[in-house]
Amino acid sequence: MQANYNKVNHELTEIKYALDQSSILAITDIAGVITYVNDKFCEISQYQAQELIGQTHRVINSGYHSKLFFNEMWQTISGGHIWKGEIQNRAKDGSLYWVDTTIVPSLDENGRVYQYVAIRNDITKIKSLEMKLRRSEAQFKQIAYHDSLTKLPNRINFKRALDHLVTQDQAFAVLFLDLDRFKLLNDTFGHSFGDQVLIEVAKRLLHLPYKDVVVSRQSGDEFTFAFPYSEIDDVVHYAKAILKALSSSLIINGNEIYVAPSVGISIYAEHTRTVEDLIKQADIAMYSAKQKGGNQFCFYHQQEEDDLFKKLRIETRLRKAIENDEFELCYHPKLNLETNEVCGLEARIIWNHSTFGPLQAIDFLPYADKMGLSNVIGKWALKTLCRKIETFSSSGSFIPISISISINLLLQHDFIQNVDNWLKEFNVLPNQLGLELTETTIIKHKSFLNPILQSLKRMGVLLVLNQFGAASTSLTLLKELSIDSVKIDANISKDIGGNSFNYNLIKAIIAVGHSLQYSVIADGVESLEQVNMLKNINCDTIQGPILHNGLNEKEINLFLTNNEIAPV
Repeated sequence: MQANYNKVNHELTEIKYALDQSSILAITDIAGVITYVNDKFCEISQYQAQELIGQTHRVINSGYHSKLFFNEMWQTISGGHIWKGEIQNRAKDGSLYWVDTTIVPSLDENGRVYQYVAIRNDITKIKSLEMKLRRSEAQFKQIAYHDSLTKLPNRINFKRALDHLVTQDQAFAVLFLDLDRFKLLNDTFGHSFGDQVLIEVAKRLLHLPYKDVVVSRQSGDEFTFAFPYSEIDDVVHYAKAILKALSSSLIINGNEIYVAPSVGISIYAEHTRTVEDLIKQADIAMYSAKQKGGNQFCFYHQQEEDDLFKKLRIETRLRKAIENDEFELCYHPKLNLETNEVCGLEARIIWNHSTFGPLQAIDFLPYADKMGLSNVIGKWALKTLCRKIETFSSSGSFIPISISISINLLLQHDFIQNVDNWLKEFNVLPNQLGLELTETTIIKHKSFLNPILQSLKRMGVLLVLNQFGAASTSLTLLKELSIDSVKIDANISKDIGGNSFNYNLIKAIIAVGHSLQYSVIADGVESLEQVNMLKNINCDTIQGPILHNGLNEKEINLFLTNNEIAPV
């Protein structure tokens, strides 16, 4: 019996020694009075052991947690159950610290609690990082989704609203408003005066007596509206209400002025199935209203007969294009802003059409998708790129090259195996190949994509989140993705010098991207001014017309030999 007691006592001593070396340890009686603290407890709390023994933990209470928090904790441990949680405490000098805490009740031979052992680990740095990340997220959301001048939702937020209406299968219209001759106001009275006009216009638009309408500012003097409706006449009445609201004079700094809006309207499902096209078509209709004299609204009309003819010719020729090998890849350089050297390329598909000349992917891939040919073209492009990378490598150019991948191709059951096979067939290192996925694609198919992205990541293939900022990715989602780089949408990057909103948005994206260990690429860069602004806010890489609009097969070989394209 004595031997067993000695053995148990020895084991307990060893356990206590191990805990003393690795954890913050305290023991209290059933009333919570401290009977033991180890050196690590004294170190983090800045109290001596004699100052703590005989006291309760109130001596280090920070006041952060509610009374209910501690009541629930005591209810758990007094019932003989283990409690786990995170607690903020206050050290002797007033500084705050966080500990991950496990409290274990000690029971006597009758099953009654006679003391509590609290085992803690310092998580202050982790909590500090979490708080910084939450603050960054809050700032990012404010900058990312609202116009700084009018406080209206911005175009990114507007697109989120449209995406939501699409998921609800709700009939809705998009209205695009532009103020006629607004530039004259700015030139006459100054930009500050123009800003006051925009603020007043925004107020009037918001006060229209219609429910469930999303009013946003796109940029400059452009406003957009998402208008759910039951009858098409509702859209007409709303457009007339907008014109009426802006028909009376505005009083700005004692000046009486008048503004006249031109409004374009597109209808979801009738005109298009994508929100991007809806906005574009409403914009086109708005210009029609301007051309008719302004201060009126116009509905979008279908493309003219020659555009329809072109569409039919493209669809008819697509199958033959695949058979006749009429596709090729063109290459867009990426420049590292720190080293001023080309650090990668993006490959894009070009169709050398016999009638219409070189067509960009956006001109024919939508038709290929409808015809069930997009995967065939996508596989050709990816395999061809691997073959080209091998050719470039054999010539001494070990530069990573990325290419956009469609969701349909990515979700093919043999996609991962095909990528692996092509890498091996052409002796391509995984980190020489990059795959770009749009933000919208990832949002819509996150649950299916994550395992695929993780598999590609394990292979070593580079993954790029493309067109970031065009939709509405939250930081929580970004943290869950297995990616390497974030590419800012070209429509945002190319307007960095146009207004402070885009500048602050890009700055926030870079800060958040770097905090998540992602490199950040700015697409669509057109000028030296934009390059310098991006360099000043620590953007890693740029891509766009300032470098090149696309290098063909002959040009890319010369470029990789010389590597001389650089804006600065």
